[in-house]
Amino acid sequence: MKRAEFTKWLKQPRLLDGAAGTHLMERGLPFGVCPEAWAVEHAEAIAAMHRGYLDAGAEAIYAFTFGANPLKLGEYGLAERMEEINRRMCQVARSCARGRALVAGDMTQTGQMVRPFGPLSFEEAVEAYRRQARILREAGVDFLAIETMMDIAEARAAVIGAREGAGEEMPILCTMTFDESGRTLTGSDGRIAAVTLAAAGADAVGANCGVGPAAMEKVIVQMAAQTHLPIVARPNAGLPGGDTMSPQEYAAQTVGLMKAGANAIGGCCGTGFAHIQAMKRNMAGVTPPVRTSFPYAVVTSVSRWAQMGQGLPLCAVGERINPTGKKKLQAAIREGNLEYAVGLGLSQRAAGASALDVNVGMHGVREEEILPEYVLELAGRVDLPLMVDTVNPIAMERALRQYPGRAIVNSVPAERERMETLLPIVKKFGAMYVALPISEEGVPETLEDRLRNLETILAAAERHGLGPRDVIVDALALTIASDGNGAKTALSVIDWCQERGLNSVMGVSNISFGLPNRGAVNGAMLVAAMARGMTCAILNPCDEATRGSILAANAIVVGGDGAAEYAAAYTKEQREAEGLFDAILSGDKSAAKRFAQEELDGGRTPGEIIDGILVPALDRMGELFSRREVFLPQLMSSADAAKQVFDHLEPIILASGGQQQKRVAVIATVEGDIHDIGKNIVGLMLKNNGFAVVDLGRDVKKERVAEAAREYKADVVGLSALLTTTMEKMADTVALLKKEGYSGGIMVGGAVVTPEFAQELGVHYSSDAAQAVTLAKALVGLK
Repeated sequence: MKRAEFTKWLKQPRLLDGAAGTHLMERGLPFGVCPEAWAVEHAEAIAAMHRGYLDAGAEAIYAFTFGANPLKLGEYGLAERMEEINRRMCQVARSCARGRALVAGDMTQTGQMVRPFGPLSFEEAVEAYRRQARILREAGVDFLAIETMMDIAEARAAVIGAREGAGEEMPILCTMTFDESGRTLTGSDGRIAAVTLAAAGADAVGANCGVGPAAMEKVIVQMAAQTHLPIVARPNAGLPGGDTMSPQEYAAQTVGLMKAGANAIGGCCGTGFAHIQAMKRNMAGVTPPVRTSFPYAVVTSVSRWAQMGQGLPLCAVGERINPTGKKKLQAAIREGNLEYAVGLGLSQRAAGASALDVNVGMHGVREEEILPEYVLELAGRVDLPLMVDTVNPIAMERALRQYPGRAIVNSVPAERERMETLLPIVKKFGAMYVALPISEEGVPETLEDRLRNLETILAAAERHGLGPRDVIVDALALTIASDGNGAKTALSVIDWCQERGLNSVMGVSNISFGLPNRGAVNGAMLVAAMARGMTCAILNPCDEATRGSILAANAIVVGGDGAAEYAAAYTKEQREAEGLFDAILSGDKSAAKRFAQEELDGGRTPGEIIDGILVPALDRMGELFSRREVFLPQLMSSADAAKQVFDHLEPIILASGGQQQKRVAVIATVEGDIHDIGKNIVGLMLKNNGFAVVDLGRDVKKERVAEAAREYKADVVGLSALLTTTMEKMADTVALLKKEGYSGGIMVGGAVVTPEFAQELGVHYSSDAAQAVTLAKALVGLK
């Protein structure tokens, strides 16, 4: 099946299969083994599952290749069996389907976090997915289904790797897992996921696992509001071994998902043959709504999105991460000091920027190496979409490839060679691009020449599959000090854009070059351009005059809530980090270390700094994370900043004759459970809060936990479980610890663990990583 055929197939409502784990556990899948390897030895159980779903009415079944990527299999020492396992599972699925249904090659997480949120490099992740996708294609699957993705960075790596491994014509479906708040683990909502995955090259997007049908509906609504791609929904009916929603209730609720915009529905955890059969009956006569065209262009970061278009507030792109004329940034780039650029990004975000321009181009700098690092660091630390700014096409491609969102390319000129180099890169990674009306002849003097150059760029872009929604036209503002008509010409370009429904942008400060009181000139140009329809601007949002002009122009030109936002901006506190507490909250590592030293110089002891500033700041960040006001990237950045301070204070404490007391935490996922992302995050957070962490891994027997608690003299033991069926093992582990006289604190958590269950065991409950840190500190008597 080719991509166009897959899209056409999804024009009609389609029914997918249900859960695999639930069924196979009922068929004897034991705890602690590799499910895919077990399936090879018990192929009849897999075949029975497929036949059951086909008989229930499924129009597509997922081959049991879910965790059969080399990194996941490597955790069981089975990486060398990857090809055997994938081919055998595809063979079983295809023999069952026999033309009755399509067969998907199933793919999922590697089990490791991808940079910028974990140690796994983007290319390592891509290679893992590339290898599996190649085998699945050769094994004859109809499409690839990437599912249960919790991090948009890894989801992009999966889509790109799948495309490279399976070829340009292999259809790719990618679904992500959202929690009750409608966000993924790293903070993406449905809108961000849909835009980013479409840009990466997915042919269909959606959601699976995590929540039930009712909670998933709002994510599907967000996706349907932002993409024309087919949408897939596979919610939970329950968790393996736990209570599940009845087939009738589940089927009734999944109809709502179709009405919200899902083209295909199926089941995840807790669903069985009866659920799919009930869904089949309820689907009759229900079709997804027709999606209309979307008026606004959108770019994304991991956890934020920015839109631009007529009638919207200005999309302000911060210009300060550009070394031209900035000696401090130049020095930081040469020294490899990314913290300085992060600080510039955070300050522009605080000042109201919608996106950030990132440029590291200067003499002697290897942009193809440095630019991707800056883009990745900023993506992980500053939650704004990025505009990637370079004349080096290799640097541009490497940066866009790794960027975990939809970026803007700055810029594509009307120079034939550069157009034909850059436009394929823009298309490949689904970016927007700035059309710069400069040709081989240089900067055009007349409006006619500018428009001719723009027509050349737009025509070339169309040949590469890029449309009007993908472009932002640069009005090319030139200083009025040397060209008295420079402003009028730029404004005429904006008029031309507005007539054609195109977004437009300008570097506002260019207009005032060589003049006194440049802020006044810039402000006047900004208001005039916005009144003519300019939708985007590259400027310094930290400049008070510029910031005031943006707010005033939004109030006057755009209207709506602009006046209220203008007033609010001048009544709420607007500032960069002014102390250690602020630096920890913003995740500014260099500022945190500097402010810590200032506290020491001012006479505070290391203990007073830790107890009086660091701990309250981390507690505050934990509260924000628990309320989903910040997300995993910000939480990790804050913890990293705190670690910088801990590391700075430790030698001072030791030199003064004191001793930094490191409390020991032993953590593990209990026997029979192989889920460990949540446990890994808890471990990272505990380390960054001063604990010595002994991570025993996953599927850990109770005897090993008790042994480690004795061996390391643990102050705290943390146990995790995701499956209802492994809660018994958690209870057994707690019982053994108590029997052996362990007197430290015990805390438990995981998707199925409840406060009531913890109370029954006589231990402490934690709902997330931030609360686990707070709880661990309380258990050992730390503030």
